[in-house]
Amino acid sequence: MDKYVAAEEEGAEALPAQAHIYAWQDGALQELHTASADNSITSYTAIHFGKLGRDLSAVVVDGAKADGSMTTQVFTLEDGLLLNSPAGVNSESYQNPFSRPSAAVFTSQDVNGDGLLEIPVASQLPAIPEDVSLDSTSFLVEWVNADTSGNYETALTALMNLGENYWFRLPASLVGKISASNNTAARSVTYTEVVTGEDGSQLLGSPLFTIRVFTRSAWDSRGETSGYEQLAAQGDLVFGIQTLTQDAEHLRAIAQIRSQFHVTLE
Repeated sequence: MDKYVAAEEEGAEALPAQAHIYAWQDGALQELHTASADNSITSYTAIHFGKLGRDLSAVVVDGAKADGSMTTQVFTLEDGLLLNSPAGVNSESYQNPFSRPSAAVFTSQDVNGDGLLEIPVASQLPAIPEDVSLDSTSFLVEWVNADTSGNYETALTALMNLGENYWFRLPASLVGKISASNNTAARSVTYTEVVTGEDGSQLLGSPLFTIRVFTRSAWDSRGETSGYEQLAAQGDLVFGIQTLTQDAEHLRAIAQIRSQFHVTLE
């Protein structure tokens, strides 16, 4: 991958961003394919080769722009041509559905272990106050993969906490109806119901549950007595959940979250 290099002096030509595929042929490294890449990318954060669908192999490139926002480019070979998806990179009409703000620092990965690469599509959770500094817990993440026709479909919908290395599938009943408040000092995130006001505005309702990370010693001394139940444990850390609602529908959703909770620590 070559990044865009601006012209250093008047009259000189800028060097556009490009992707290349090389192979060792006839005793030398030969360029086989090339394609235009996004000129706005200033650094590449992750590059993966794998399958986006059962019959679609691709190179998936996550990158950051000068303002810290991120995006993903998908390179595939089709009829001997290297293609960059979505099409039209660097044109005025170019729109990349994988663009995400600087706080949504998610990178493409096989998030669910199915052998396929998933690309993150991030959208801010509703009813987050304007004065809150956004982080990874502030976003709903749809992890998508693709078919050979270039159509993307959602593999799973999740809420992530990159700072504490966990994520969980979000039940469909809570999509668009949940917000999050991250207390990094307490290592806890409280997830709250979002309700719609009479004027159509989205407002914070009642808290549903809190997920908190304890050290093993802290858990043994006060974890369960403080109203938390263990979700998972890894190394010296215990992940606990405290249920804050008695609503039957929400309790069913929380039970699903408990069964779909994942720790990403290695």
